[in-house]
Amino acid sequence: MSGKLLKFKDLIPVKFTAINDRDSQTSVISKINRYVCAVTNDVLGNSVPCAVLRPSGAVVTMECVEKIIKKDMMDPISGKK
Repeated sequence: MSGKLLKFKDLIPVKFTAINDRDSQTSVISKINRYVCAVTNDVLGNSVPCAVLRPSGAVVTMECVEKIIKKDMMDPISGKK
């Protein structure tokens, strides 16, 4: 929230990881839990703090960032810093 103008080149493509539910025949819209953390597979919801990893664009939980990613500041999906 710096007040600077947002430029198109500063945007990051965000990639949500869908829940892999092969058993269910219901549509994705009617499911309550749709997405999971890309690293830990924890279910994402409205009350779960999330972050986007800049190198890969993957969505992860803040708990994952604090416990796994902050140690070596490396994206576990792409392997980039």
